[in-house]
Amino acid sequence: MDYIVQLTIFVLIWGMLAASLNLYVGYTGVISVAHAALFGVGAYASSAISIRVGGPFVISIAAAVLIGAAFGALLATPLLRIKGDAQVIVSLAFQGLLFSLFNNIEVVTGGPSGLAGIPRVTALGSSADLITLIVVATAFSISITALHRVVTSPVGRILVAIREDEKLALSLGKNVMRRKLEVSAIAGAIAGAAGSLYAQYVGFIDPTQFDLNESFSILCIVIIGGAGSFYGPLVGAAFIVLLPQLLLFVGLTTAHAANWRQVIFGMAITGLMIFRPQGVLGNYEFRGRGS
Repeated sequence: MDYIVQLTIFVLIWGMLAASLNLYVGYTGVISVAHAALFGVGAYASSAISIRVGGPFVISIAAAVLIGAAFGALLATPLLRIKGDAQVIVSLAFQGLLFSLFNNIEVVTGGPSGLAGIPRVTALGSSADLITLIVVATAFSISITALHRVVTSPVGRILVAIREDEKLALSLGKNVMRRKLEVSAIAGAIAGAAGSLYAQYVGFIDPTQFDLNESFSILCIVIIGGAGSFYGPLVGAAFIVLLPQLLLFVGLTTAHAANWRQVIFGMAITGLMIFRPQGVLGNYEFRGRGS
């Protein structure tokens, strides 16, 4: 039972990450490979408050949401004026910058050694996995509900219009810059919340958990599930979390399972780009756009 609860917690956390990136990549068409950095900002902000200040969980996750939103908006600032490959380069630089800060601001992040002893989520005096699952499921439900309201509202239709033809959206009087900034802040806020939940569940974080490989993994979740599909990223999250467990179940060692995980991800992405670029449930072909 505990094993199933643990897997469910990770699926929900990665589902929040993928759904928030999907708002940015799938609905607005802005390509970013820096989502793990926003995930890390939330994790470190929450952990620093919990460990060094002793703040309660509500305060630490609120701080993670606010700081994640701020960094999400900061990332959007240069991305607003560029397209295509240039977006990848700028977001890659942003990812590298924050990863370097995670490694070097030791007073906050603990540097390469990371932060240990992060207090777990508690409720009613208990920190059991089931309590954590309830908290994570609540945060997941709030995040998904908020995202659903955005994508099904007139704002969501504007985002799709921006993705399909930004110049046309501008000619119709839509404030493209403002919408992109709002979307990036929302995505950053949810990524920050996911980082807080992750850190307070695993109890230890270090910069390697928020590196470029993790950003690519989150992007892979969106591509596999389906960019521009509301439920697609949730399918992708389940795939990326459960696949290693399935490999262990068939008899592979942990080391071999990790290697085969990368092989299968690569094959899945390659196959989807060739035969179904919109992903499993998506309706937007993720092929990138030129500048």
